[in-house]
Amino acid sequence: MSTIALRNTEISIVEEVTENTPVNEIALGALIFTADGIEVNIDRELIPSNEITASLTKTSPQPGMYSEDLGFSVTMNIKGKGTKSAPEWAMFMKSIMGQQNANTDNTVAAAPGPTTDLFTTTVGQDFTLGQLILVNDEVIRIDGIATDALTVFPPLSATPVSTDPISAGISWMLSSTSHPSFTSYIYFEDLLRLRLAGCKVTNCEMNFEVGQNATMAFTVKALTPTYDRTAQAVTPTYDSTTQPLMCLGITSKTIFSGVITGSPTTTETILVAPNFQVTTSDSIIVDVGSGVYETKAISAVTGTEGTNQTLTHATLSGAGTATETCYIVHNQCGYVKDTLTITIEMADVAKKCMVSSSGFSGRDFTERTVNISRSPFFTDWSEFLMRDNVIGSALQVVLGDTANNIFAVNVAKQIIGESSLVTDELMSVDSSLQAVKDAVLGNDHEIAIATF
Repeated sequence: MSTIALRNTEISIVEEVTENTPVNEIALGALIFTADGIEVNIDRELIPSNEITASLTKTSPQPGMYSEDLGFSVTMNIKGKGTKSAPEWAMFMKSIMGQQNANTDNTVAAAPGPTTDLFTTTVGQDFTLGQLILVNDEVIRIDGIATDALTVFPPLSATPVSTDPISAGISWMLSSTSHPSFTSYIYFEDLLRLRLAGCKVTNCEMNFEVGQNATMAFTVKALTPTYDRTAQAVTPTYDSTTQPLMCLGITSKTIFSGVITGSPTTTETILVAPNFQVTTSDSIIVDVGSGVYETKAISAVTGTEGTNQTLTHATLSGAGTATETCYIVHNQCGYVKDTLTITIEMADVAKKCMVSSSGFSGRDFTERTVNISRSPFFTDWSEFLMRDNVIGSALQVVLGDTANNIFAVNVAKQIIGESSLVTDELMSVDSSLQAVKDAVLGNDHEIAIATF
C-alpha cells in the first residue's frame, strides 16, 4: 500500500534527458509532502468560433494552448541530508540552481601545517569551487583550490589540526547555462494521474520564522500535460528519522569587512569609519600573521557608525596590522528580528512553436534574482548608511547541529535596496536586499546551499 500524502496526493519527479521528453518514474524520485500539499494549475484557453450561423447562437470553441504558468507549487519542510541519498526536494533545488554536487568527505592533512584560511586535504580535487563544507562544526565556503590546499571563507575560528573531518555534504550552486528539466507525476484519488513534462522550477522561497519549521516553497512550470488513470508504479518512502528543522537557536551571521587603522594591539583594534555599528555582542576576526585568523568576542565599543570605532576584545595571539582587512561577525539575531525570507526567482520565457502539439518547445531563463527580506530592530543607522553607500555584507544561515540534519545557506554579497522605519512596539527596520555578483568568485556565486 502506498503512503497517502497531504490532500491524498502523491508525486514523483524524475530528471529528463531531453527537455519535454517524458521519462518513467523511479523509486528514488517518489516523494511525500512534508508541509502544505500541492496546488496545480492546468488552465487552458478556449478559442471562440466566429463562424456565421444566421443566429445569435455561438458555436463550440476549440481548445487552445495551456497557460504559460502550467505547472504546480509545493511547500516542503527544510531538513538536512537525512538517511536517503538526497533530500526529497533535491531535484527541485537542482532545477532552479543548476548544479548539484555530492562530493566525497575528506580530512585535514598533516603537512604542510594547515591554517584557518588555507589548509590541506588528502584529495582537494574532490571538492568544487564555491561549495560549502563543514569543518569542526563551522560552515565555510571554498574560495580557492590549489592542488590539495583549500582557501575558505569565513576563516575558521580556530586552526584545524591533522585528521579533523571535512564534510562535503550535498551542495547546490548556481549556473547560467544548465537548468535541468524533469517529468512530474501527480497522483490523486481513484487512480487519477497528471503527468507534466518539461518541468522547471522558476521560484524557490525559503522561509525562516522564529518558532516555526523552516520551509521551502517551489513554483514549477511545465510544458506538456497528460491525463490518465494509472496507479503509481513506485512507493514513496519517507525519511521519518530526519526531523524538520525549526527556527529556534539557529545560527544567523551577518559578516562585514572593515579596515584596521592606528596602532592595533592584541586587545584593541580600531576600524576606519565603518558604515555599520559594531556591538558588544559581535565578534572580530583578525589575521594574526601568516594567514592565521582568530575570532574573538568584542567587550567594548567606542564610536558610532560613520566614524572610527575602537573595539576592545579578548586577547589575540598577535595584533592585527594597520590598513589590513578584518571582519566583524554580527550574530546576535543576525540583523533579523523574527522572520527571514530568501527567494531565488528566475525570469522565464516559454518558447512558442507551431510544430509542437502543446504549442511550446521549451522554456528559457532570462534573468535571475536572489532577494532577501529581513526586519532588524532599529538600534542604529547601519541599514540606511549601507544602502546609501552601496556597502555589501555576507549572510550565512545554519540550521541544525546534528549529523545528517544540518542545512546551510551562504550569500557572499548582499546589497540593501530598500529600508524603511516601522513604528511598532520595539521599532524595527524593514529591509529588502539583493544578492549580487561575488567579488571573489564572480558570476554564479550569489548564493550557495548545502545539507550535511
